[in-house]
Amino acid sequence: MASLFRLTRVLLFGNGYAGLGSDARRKRRLSGIGNVLLFGFLAVYFIGVIGISAWGLYDVLSSVGLEAAMLGLFVSAGVLVVFVFGMMYVISIFYFANDIEHLLPLPLQPEQIIGAKFLVTLVYEYMFVGVIVLPALSVYGYRSGAGFLYYLTMVVVFLLLPVIPLVFAAVIIML
Repeated sequence: MASLFRLTRVLLFGNGYAGLGSDARRKRRLSGIGNVLLFGFLAVYFIGVIGISAWGLYDVLSSVGLEAAMLGLFVSAGVLVVFVFGMMYVISIFYFANDIEHLLPLPLQPEQIIGAKFLVTLVYEYMFVGVIVLPALSVYGYRSGAGFLYYLTMVVVFLLLPVIPLVFAAVIIML
């Protein structure tokens, strides 16, 4: 199990994402910092747009007593996004990554390599789900005056939401 998490960490941070790897040159490092800033700005922008949309949607749905439907709407949207992007991520991380030649000679079992690649894909999907689902669920909790139990359930739903659609996407792509 320790090898699985160690390999996942290496696959996440050792691929030179955003040009911040140890062997990156100054130009690539500056380009990588720019990429991180751009993605951070876009994430904040989308969180704001979805939060404001959820705020307005809560008003519309609460006027007819259907504010709880907002939860199902955003969770379903999160599942759909995970499934669609999961297919693309599984193809790129499992099949088009150039790390298999380096991983196969290591003393790792095949299930550890596949599990680590799945966890990397899962981490990327958490980023999408966090941008799409968490603002809407937080707005609903705030506007409805939900207590601690709602927020605890929200965290559990957030952690479990991308797992099943990502497994389905991975199985479909592998077949």
